[in-house]
Amino acid sequence: MRLRWISILTLLVVLFSFTACTIDYASISISPSLDSFITNSENQSSEVLLKEVQVSKGVSDKMYINPYPQLQPFNVGESILVVSGNVQNKSNENTYIAMYAEGYDAAGKQVSWTLDAAHIVGQILLHLENEETGQFTLHLNIADNIKSIRIFANNYAIVPP
Repeated sequence: MRLRWISILTLLVVLFSFTACTIDYASISISPSLDSFITNSENQSSEVLLKEVQVSKGVSDKMYINPYPQLQPFNVGESILVVSGNVQNKSNENTYIAMYAEGYDAAGKQVSWTLDAAHIVGQILLHLENEETGQFTLHLNIADNIKSIRIFANNYAIVPP
């Protein structure tokens, strides 16, 4: 009898895990649009052109710490949001590109943050020469009410501090 209850509870946990976070990734709007320049947090052009972008659910292959709104660990094997694609550097002077993304709910409240910490917490770093195209991958926490994602970029001549 006890084994039957454990099996039923296990089944309920599995069913709940499949229905708890049902995000339609195709319906998440991405900003900027393709073939547009990515802006920085001050809405100035980074001279980085967004060429391709995808959003998908992934599984963390390492531990992350989400610093916002409070320190929250994401362990290996936990579900995360993956934003990946290609960018092209159009800057004649700057070859280092720091990128991050933020996810928002329908009211515009931030509900998702970049988990990566390549050089600065919450950002990745790319090195692309002028006109060079390269791939990026950003890892964000999953929020079941995410409706839009905005990608940001800053361009630097040297590796940022």
